[in-house]
Amino acid sequence: KSDEKVTVESKEKLRTKAPGGYVPREEKKIQITKIRDSEAGGLPSVKNEDFFHGFMPREQEQFIISVRVKEPSVDIAVRLIEYHKRHKIPVDEENTIIKRAIKKADWQLNHEQIIKTKRLGSGAFGDVYKGILRSGLIDKKEVAIKTINGSISAEENEKLFQEAMLMKTLVHPNVILLIGVASNEEPVMIVMELAPGGAVLDAVQAKPGPSTYIRIKYCLDAAQGLTYLSGKGIIHRDIAARNTLIGKNNTAKISDFGLSCLGAQKKEKTLKKVPVRYLAPETLQTRSYTTKTDVWTFGIYMWEVFHDGMTPYDEFPNTAAIRKFVLAGNRLNNESDKYPEYLWTLTQVLTSTAL
Repeated sequence: KSDEKVTVESKEKLRTKAPGGYVPREEKKIQITKIRDSEAGGLPSVKNEDFFHGFMPREQEQFIISVRVKEPSVDIAVRLIEYHKRHKIPVDEENTIIKRAIKKADWQLNHEQIIKTKRLGSGAFGDVYKGILRSGLIDKKEVAIKTINGSISAEENEKLFQEAMLMKTLVHPNVILLIGVASNEEPVMIVMELAPGGAVLDAVQAKPGPSTYIRIKYCLDAAQGLTYLSGKGIIHRDIAARNTLIGKNNTAKISDFGLSCLGAQKKEKTLKKVPVRYLAPETLQTRSYTTKTDVWTFGIYMWEVFHDGMTPYDEFPNTAAIRKFVLAGNRLNNESDKYPEYLWTLTQVLTSTAL
């Protein structure tokens, strides 16, 4: 029995279809209250392996187990849980007995349910595919799937899971809906509603493009979605025509929460991996984001919609030149005959200053 305090994440994920399944670190904090070493006579004999278990107070009848192993094995944790449950062996000094596992939530999916069929594009963090979500033997649903291809780090998986957990809190007609997350294996997969109309960027770049009425609708819908996010204390940080999707009835929906965060302000150490063309001068100057800097970015989104998806500041050779131009007080010009005058005036107000 080790006296060392267990503070690290389990090295072996629980790749099992048993109730509960694997729950990443941040979600565990909600459900687990105590971690301790486990040693009891008659436990399954497995050499060179250490078992650890966590538990909740008896009246809540919930139990979580994590396993740290030197030789990874899929069924170690399952056998340990079943042994305690079958023989009604207490898991702590308070004689807590395992009665049932925490039931999987509806949003917790298995990789076997998900089939990728077509690559749709790339976002700030990961690739997006069209695919099928299977529920049972008969039910199938077309969905969008966000994941990371190739070799990925634990940190990348964690970021993708955190994006999903943020999306899980969002229900609004102008925000892409999360259906579920598959996290029992790598890579993590985020399953979302499929937007059949594709990205607003592709729609406004098409020839002939959408009518002025539809362009106004794209702006109004995105504004309503952004207002909802702001009310939830979420800074999106990547509002753009490429990240706004079109659902049924030409409804625009904000998507791609790879850069999003919860809080009043977010300050970065560097701006190397962010879309500089869409950043407010305050962000360019201080590397800080707020819901107000999202409003600036929305102004750039409006400019894109009425300029047929042109790239903002496309005449500048690099991001350093864009930064210098914006910080000098310069702004984008209206070069479109599709832009209603009152909306161009609104865009100028939105991009005058973020604060």
